[in-house]
Amino acid sequence: MAPPVDLLRDQLLSNTPLKFLSHDQSPVPSLREASFLLFADSPVDLLAPAGFNDYSLLSVVFLQQNQTLDHANYLQQCLAFGNSIGKEVKGISFVDRKKLLDFLSRPVTTKRIADDSEESESKKLKIQDPVEVAFIEMMKTKERTLNLPNPTMFAKGTKNFAGIIKMGHEVFPKPGSKPPPKPNPTTQMPPPSSKSKPADPRVSLSKSRLSKNGKNDTSAIPIIIVPGGNHGPLNIWNVEEFLGENPKYVSPQERRQEKTVTGAPRIKPDEIILKRKPDKPGAPSEYKIIDSPATMLHNSDWPRVKAVFVMGEEWEFKGWKWKDPVDLFNNVKGFHLKFNDDVTKDTIKQWNVTPLTVKLGSETRFYCKT
Repeated sequence: MAPPVDLLRDQLLSNTPLKFLSHDQSPVPSLREASFLLFADSPVDLLAPAGFNDYSLLSVVFLQQNQTLDHANYLQQCLAFGNSIGKEVKGISFVDRKKLLDFLSRPVTTKRIADDSEESESKKLKIQDPVEVAFIEMMKTKERTLNLPNPTMFAKGTKNFAGIIKMGHEVFPKPGSKPPPKPNPTTQMPPPSSKSKPADPRVSLSKSRLSKNGKNDTSAIPIIIVPGGNHGPLNIWNVEEFLGENPKYVSPQERRQEKTVTGAPRIKPDEIILKRKPDKPGAPSEYKIIDSPATMLHNSDWPRVKAVFVMGEEWEFKGWKWKDPVDLFNNVKGFHLKFNDDVTKDTIKQWNVTPLTVKLGSETRFYCKT
């Protein structure tokens, strides 16, 4: 099935009214009472990732229905609406807002944006707007280089630009002044600092534990992958409680609303190191848990992947070593977590994964054995 943001776009462009379903999948009149959105004959959970950055389908639909609000008022309405229905409605950022609304309202010539997570920052697909292109070209024709006697930049606050001014004088000396001495060509330049390059999260993961000969140690800490985003029964927010020494189920929303010891909001972790007592001799005592394998894992890291939790969507595996679920679950143990009153998806029935059921209000005891 295509990403939900694509299905929503097709439905809006065909002027097909949105069909909302309740928790038991009976029709309801509005988004406020809904838990699912019906596309053709397939209901999609509103809390599932929409396929656009890390926003849920609920957040995308709420923006589409409130696009006439100014951005500040829209963000306030997101918070108020989420509190009224007991669900998180993450506000679409100002930068993403125009891009998303353009995608949802324009004809097929607009390029897809649902695969942004696959592309590097320098290769992301952009929506082409002829009006914007013409405006940019017009602005370029009006650009002029100004030669001002005073090179100082003025700004409010206590910013000090003395270093920039000094650098400017060194690069562009005043007329009549002596040029700076040229470096001695025989002098050996120091090697470039490693700090000058941005850190690659995959490097720290693949080289975190190396054997003495410098090669990847296959006995290094094993890896568990959980679904990305902030929605679904299990993700990076609540997996530590679920797989910990005293397992219990805490919803991701409840975990996110907790404060730190200083009273500050919690920040989503990039990874979690789970420590627990081995249940048999030789079993691991640590597990690394991540939710972005496409950006954090090299092919050499995949032998360390011992378990994968999935939502049941075929597009979850983009950028993974094994993009086909059949190949993936023939090589890695798969699990699917659902609530006791949820219907098991057809994809889960076809894949080689172990279903796990959580009864709300109860503790779930489950041990991931590798």
